[in-house]
Amino acid sequence: MIIRRSERSDVPAMREIFNEVLRNSNSIYREEEVTLDERYAWYDEKIEHGFPLFTALDGERVIGYAGYGTFRAAQGYRKTVELTIYVDSQYRGSGIGSKLMETIIDQATTDGFHMMVGAIDAANQPSIDFHKKYGFTEVARMPEVPLKHDTWLTLDYLYWLLQLQMIFSL
Repeated sequence: MIIRRSERSDVPAMREIFNEVLRNSNSIYREEEVTLDERYAWYDEKIEHGFPLFTALDGERVIGYAGYGTFRAAQGYRKTVELTIYVDSQYRGSGIGSKLMETIIDQATTDGFHMMVGAIDAANQPSIDFHKKYGFTEVARMPEVPLKHDTWLTLDYLYWLLQLQMIFSL
C-alpha cells in the first residue's frame, strides 16, 4: 500500500468509493449519486485552490483518498480546513484510514493551517472514535440539521488544533 498525491486519473475510482459510502451510510448528506463530471469539477477546484488530495493504492487499485479544503467561505476562516477521508469498503479497518489521516494532518500542519474540522453524522460512532484517536475533540452536536431520505439526522463537529501538533512534534 502506498499513499501519493492524487492524480486526475484517480477520479473515477474516487467517485466509486464516494458513491458507495453515499448509498450505504449517512456519512454523506446527499441523496443522489455524484456524476463523473461533478467529481472531476470537485477535483479540479481542490487543485486550483491549492488544496491537496492524497490517494491510497493497493498495487494499481485506488482503495481510499483524503484531503482537506475550505471550511467556510468568509476570509476569517482561511486558516481552518475541513477534512475528507473515504476508504473502499473492502479495506475499512485495515489501517488505510489511519495512514491517510496522518498524511493530511502532516500536510495541513506543514501548510500552516491552524485548525482542522471534521463534520460527522452523530450515529457514525466508529468515525467519531477514529477522529478522537487522533486528538480531535467534539465541540458541537447539531440535531435535525441534515435531512436525508426524509429522515432528520444529527451532525457532530470535531476539531483539532493543528499548531498544537506542531509544538508536540518539535
